[in-house]
Amino acid sequence: MHVPNQKYKHVGNFFRKARKSRGLSKERLSEIAEISARHLSNLERGHINPTWDTMQRLLAVIPSDANELMYPNRKHEKVVDAHTAELLAILGSCNEADQEKLMSIARLFLCN
Repeated sequence: MHVPNQKYKHVGNFFRKARKSRGLSKERLSEIAEISARHLSNLERGHINPTWDTMQRLLAVIPSDANELMYPNRKHEKVVDAHTAELLAILGSCNEADQEKLMSIARLFLCN
């Protein structure tokens, strides 16, 4: 039987908590992040160390404070709330032209 590494287990718990807080199943998150459900399951159980690419894919779908992932023993002040983090992730996934369009729409919506 495989015994999870404590660091891997921390990473897995971080992503499990973030996934559940967004109401996503493992299957749905793995589909959106384009990783296998088995890989995500192994990651969440602390059986594997995710690659940088995998962490980027997951954080793009479930925006979270990466400081909590990287520095688990520090007290972290939330800089942005969940909605702001989600909006930043959406903007970050768009090309520059689409970002400008979204910003124009937001300005029109908020200023009227």
